[in-house]
Amino acid sequence: MPPSTASDVWKYFTRSLDKKTAKCNLCNTDFTYCGGTTNLRNHLKAKHPVSENSEAKKQTTMAAFVSTPTKKMTTSENERITQAIADMVVKDYVRIKCSRQQSFRRLTV
Repeated sequence: MPPSTASDVWKYFTRSLDKKTAKCNLCNTDFTYCGGTTNLRNHLKAKHPVSENSEAKKQTTMAAFVSTPTKKMTTSENERITQAIADMVVKDYVRIKCSRQQSFRRLTV
C-alpha cells in the first residue's frame, strides 16, 4: 500500500510487505526502497517515459523560436518583450555584450 503522502510513482510500483523493496508493475523489476522515490522515478523516466506522465506536455521546438513570425506584433507585444529583455539583463546579470550579437539585434527589426 502506498504511503499516505503518496507520490505519483506509486501508480506504477508495488511496495513489498517488508517495505524495503518496490516492484515495477510495468516490467516486474525490483528496486530497493529506503523511504524516497527518486530511484523509482528515475526508472520510469529511463524505461517507461510515456507511463510516468501519460498527459505528456508538448515541448516547444527550436523552430518555433527561430522561425520568422507570421504576423506583425502589436505595440503592447513589443513593449512586453522589450521589458522582458530588460528584466533578463538586470535580474539575471546578462552581460550587455550579448546585445551586440546578430541574433539579439534581430529582435529590434
